[in-house]
Amino acid sequence: MPTFLHAADLHIDSPLRGLESRFEGAQSAAFADLVRQATRRALTRLVDLAIERQVAFVVLAGDVVDGDATLHTALFLSQQFSRLRDAGIPVFAVLGNHDCAGLMPAHLAPMDGVHVFARDRAETLDCRGVALHGRSYPVWDLREDIAANYPQAVRGRLNVGVLHTALTGADEHDSYAPTTPQVLAAKGYGYWALGHIHKRADTLVVDGSRIVFPGNLQGRSIRETGPKGCVLVHYEGAAVTSVEFVPCDVVRWHLVEVDAAPTAEQTQALMAQQVLGDTAPDRQAGRACAVRVRVTGTHPDAAAWRGARGEWRENLAFRLHDSPDLVIEKLDLAVQDAQAADTAQLQGARALLQQAVAELALQPEELQTLFEPLQRQLKACGPGEAEWRRQFGDVVPLRGQPVDAPALLQRGLDAISARMGA
Repeated sequence: MPTFLHAADLHIDSPLRGLESRFEGAQSAAFADLVRQATRRALTRLVDLAIERQVAFVVLAGDVVDGDATLHTALFLSQQFSRLRDAGIPVFAVLGNHDCAGLMPAHLAPMDGVHVFARDRAETLDCRGVALHGRSYPVWDLREDIAANYPQAVRGRLNVGVLHTALTGADEHDSYAPTTPQVLAAKGYGYWALGHIHKRADTLVVDGSRIVFPGNLQGRSIRETGPKGCVLVHYEGAAVTSVEFVPCDVVRWHLVEVDAAPTAEQTQALMAQQVLGDTAPDRQAGRACAVRVRVTGTHPDAAAWRGARGEWRENLAFRLHDSPDLVIEKLDLAVQDAQAADTAQLQGARALLQQAVAELALQPEELQTLFEPLQRQLKACGPGEAEWRRQFGDVVPLRGQPVDAPALLQRGLDAISARMGA
């Protein structure tokens, strides 16, 4: 079954300014250098994978490099893409917002075996019976829906659209080349190879079009946790049969949350235990791990713990000294004192109650219907009527008049809040 490889957002040689300051501990400088080289090593793994699986071609959906490419970056890319060329594997790429200037300095000759889609129009190319459609960014801040001008599908073939886009609903990313799944599906392509969103999304299918973000190839900060890599797209004739995610990252970012234990010693031991446990599978697979540890919960000594953060950090580093393949990116002592936490919980609960009262008050007719059985029961009580009138007669009349539902609900809210406060 034929296969092609789809990757995006490689960000080769991303500058990662201030990287050393992100890590804590004696090995921070060495680990920062490892992270800085990680985008290159991830691309090397991608090329290894493409050759090993004998893919038909490679699609790169934008942001291959990070900013204006230098000669140093261009030489590395040329070396890797030459390996693909020698294996008979062509590369098709669009330029995105980060690499719109090109994959290499303009005065250098184009790389053999690499086709970069045009900037001024959508192109259609044929590769081994597959129709590939794509367009590069002419400027970095492209705000028009260029997908709308892609051509319709070529009949009888697998059609692959290559696009760097925010797509609808991608709130965490700048809205470059915005479009919608419906616009993409209307082209009739079997597969859309997208880039720009760094979180993998490979399950969206609209009107037969599979729309895929592979995510970025290598995580670069704690905002990009979890496995990172590319996808192998298996197809038969004009149809995609399956999509297989394959990790390529060499450094993986983890967020480890630890509940505060009764003592500082127990909490520190638990931190080290959870860090080692959560990162073990990745480290066993040969990946380095950058970890942010966050201690949550409540404790009477919370303020003292936060004041001794440096000692806690050194304690954790000592417990992890036998694991050179992981480093603490940050220790976040977010533990609160019990009284502050109780106050915050109480305020949150009151806010939820107030919201519920406001929503119920908008339905007076339904509330009246609910209170009618109560009125009948109270009326039948007889001897208790006087006491009821004294306490609640202003909001729940016994004979016929409508219940003042909002007032009754507010009285209930006040009573509940008073008990919560106590």
